[in-house]
Amino acid sequence: MKIISWNINSVRVRIEQLLELLRQEKPDIVCLQEIKCESGDFPHLDVRSLGYYAVVLGQKSYNGVAILSRDQPALVSDGLETDIGGLREARAISTRLGSFDVLNVYVPNGDVVSSDKFDHKLKWLDALFESIDSKWFDDDPLIVCGDFNIAPEDEDTHDPAQWKSSVLCDPRVRKRLKTLEDWGLEDLGRDAHEFTWWDYRNQGFEKDEGLRIDLIMATSALKCTKIRVAREFRGMEQPSDHAPVIAEFEAP
Repeated sequence: MKIISWNINSVRVRIEQLLELLRQEKPDIVCLQEIKCESGDFPHLDVRSLGYYAVVLGQKSYNGVAILSRDQPALVSDGLETDIGGLREARAISTRLGSFDVLNVYVPNGDVVSSDKFDHKLKWLDALFESIDSKWFDDDPLIVCGDFNIAPEDEDTHDPAQWKSSVLCDPRVRKRLKTLEDWGLEDLGRDAHEFTWWDYRNQGFEKDEGLRIDLIMATSALKCTKIRVAREFRGMEQPSDHAPVIAEFEAP
């Protein structure tokens, strides 16, 4: 089984790149973040032509998440079922596929530390943990993936000193990610420390000045055999600033 997580940064702008990813990798599941369109404007027919169903939680011009799958999904849940600070953002969607569940998340960036947006990020992460803890047990077959907007360790940044005080590396967000791991979710790319995001500015990709903020996590009920970053998609013309993360599992 192959699953891909990708912050596509506008599915309509990069639909051809998405279709190429589907043709090239032939994944079973794709989790997209930051699709930047309402649910009805998602290119359902394009992905269906390649054999994929799509469940979508969209939002006009911002955010938005989707799960593509070869098998028709069941038990779709939109959002965290929590009104966080009065904001109902399109940042999380989950579905059951056969014998396991997939939760796709787009964690708020947080802007700058000590801002209202950073406080919202912390509350959102708390709500994420509460939602997971209330719906699943740690031995359930569960995959949680997406753009976490957190670099888990200093090794996941090209320059720890530069990023130390940022919203992506603040100890409070790292602590909340650790809470998910302590609950029973393994960060499958932790040992590789492969970057998944590079700034558009200052030739970030060309200089390999990146961060690892896109994660695929899973409970011990699912056995990952391989994980990698498809950097070639970041090197394409007019790319997303994120590259797809690809994980392969033994059949559940």
